[in-house]
Amino acid sequence: MEIETGNNGKQIIGLMLVRNDDRFVGQALRNILGFCDKVLVLDHSSTDHTLERVEDVALSFGKQIEIHRIADVEESHAFVLPFVGKPVWLLAVDGDEIYDPSGLARLRLCILRGEFDGFWRLYGHVLNVTQLDLKQKQAKGHSSPPGHSMTKLYNMEAIQSWEGAPQRLHGGTMVLKPQWDYKNGIHAFFHRTEWDESMFRCLHMVFVKRSSRQITTLVRLCRADLLHRRSLGVKP
Repeated sequence: MEIETGNNGKQIIGLMLVRNDDRFVGQALRNILGFCDKVLVLDHSSTDHTLERVEDVALSFGKQIEIHRIADVEESHAFVLPFVGKPVWLLAVDGDEIYDPSGLARLRLCILRGEFDGFWRLYGHVLNVTQLDLKQKQAKGHSSPPGHSMTKLYNMEAIQSWEGAPQRLHGGTMVLKPQWDYKNGIHAFFHRTEWDESMFRCLHMVFVKRSSRQITTLVRLCRADLLHRRSLGVKP
């Protein structure tokens, strides 16, 4: 994959992994398009209207959205590898993650100005939604922190290699370049700002129905989570 850079040599790429997320995927995709120079959407064998929702958005944005179909989540990490070591910030987003576009607009300017060049990873605020009222535009749920933040924004120029990941940007062996410090190279917005002031925040629809084909509300585990649970002897 050829990488074109601008904005002082930097580019922001969205890597979106989706599977049966037709209730939210359209909004999730639209909300990151002002932040990302390009979005790669990887559809993992959806059986609902997810792919149609993505294609509907793509009609309005042309080459900014690239759609790929994958048969296994292990294929998704191959789309990370072309960016390793390059002047690219990589945002991993799922079809049930609704980011704040106004916050992302501010964050984009900061990234392109080089304000986060000293970090290899940024963590944001998350609300894991248990109740959603679309008419009132209100969401309730469990915040992160105190839970672990699942937001993923990586400065790929800091990474030397990343092999053996069972899913994009999950697990495997990630090696930073020698001049980078693993611990001190992480910027966590939730340690510095409150939710209302955060540039990097999202609603994670993990506890509500995400597909028109979904009968009950289920928490879906990613492949990396399942492998970890199996290693501990826990049944899925």
